[in-house]
Amino acid sequence: MEEWTIESVPDNHVLFVRVHNQKLDKKNNFLPSTAAFKNTPEHGPDLSSDWSKYSTPKQNREQIGREYRTGKTDFKNPDDFYIASFLIGDIISLNLKQKVEHSPRQENFPDERVGFPWNRAHCSIIGDAEERRLKMIGIAKWEIPPPNYNPESDSRLFSH
Repeated sequence: MEEWTIESVPDNHVLFVRVHNQKLDKKNNFLPSTAAFKNTPEHGPDLSSDWSKYSTPKQNREQIGREYRTGKTDFKNPDDFYIASFLIGDIISLNLKQKVEHSPRQENFPDERVGFPWNRAHCSIIGDAEERRLKMIGIAKWEIPPPNYNPESDSRLFSH
């Protein structure tokens, strides 16, 4: 088994964050709601994401279907999730004492366990989720948007 080393994540790279369909603001053009950017798990220390160096939006979404639902032995449905992206430098520039760390998920087993896939792309966005949530909506870019999202109605400006 190859051990993955923790790498430094450059500010000009992109992170992908999963947004569950229940965490969309249906009154605001199906943008992520503030609940979309809580820590993962909700009371955990950070928000999970995937680094573009080792993943694509499509791969990120496909991996969802290989994961068990929390506390269950059935798999998550990838169709229930959409993928938002963030330029790492934009997250840091929120001035909320957020930091991004590469935190690859690789269980201490010779092989992956069913329902708990390894993830070399995994990164942690560390910081106060309450401060982060509202501001992240303003810098989120849909990579895999919900079907009802209308890009022409999106007044936000993107830097990536």
